[in-house]
Amino acid sequence: MDEKVIPTTITIAIVLLAFVGMWVGWRRRTRSQDAELPPLPALPSQLGDVVAQARVLYAATTRLTDPLDRITARRLGFRAHGEVFVHPEGVVIERAGAEPLFIASESLLGAEAADWTIDKGVERGGLIAVHWAWGEFDVTTFLRPREASDGPAVIAAVNALTPPPSAERRSRELMF
Repeated sequence: MDEKVIPTTITIAIVLLAFVGMWVGWRRRTRSQDAELPPLPALPSQLGDVVAQARVLYAATTRLTDPLDRITARRLGFRAHGEVFVHPEGVVIERAGAEPLFIASESLLGAEAADWTIDKGVERGGLIAVHWAWGEFDVTTFLRPREASDGPAVIAAVNALTPPPSAERRSRELMF
């Protein structure tokens, strides 16, 4: 028997076990978040005129307080090409291979330029970070505009829709 067969077999087995472990962990995380998080808001049947739009790469959604905690539930864990549309009623993010993500204007917490998310680093201000309340959880959705000039317009349109923080939210922010 060739002396390289056993080490090669062991290496392949270790790599396969690592991939199986990652897949099991991803499935467990998704099931846990599916049970914990509410359903995504439904897309309204009627929306007003588009205020701003851009072709984007949907990068990730994370918990606002923990930018390294990726949300994998509801197919939010996968990157996808798509478009973002800002309407008076809220933000619609259309993603290839998934249902549109609708963020109602009353759920918006603001938007800003970002430099990184969980596994994506870009030039200064190269990402759009949309902060929003999903049930009792505050999350951030990161988008990479295809054209750098689209980012500021989308951020400004989202911030124009963002309601002022409630007294409860202001007091919670002061506590932390």
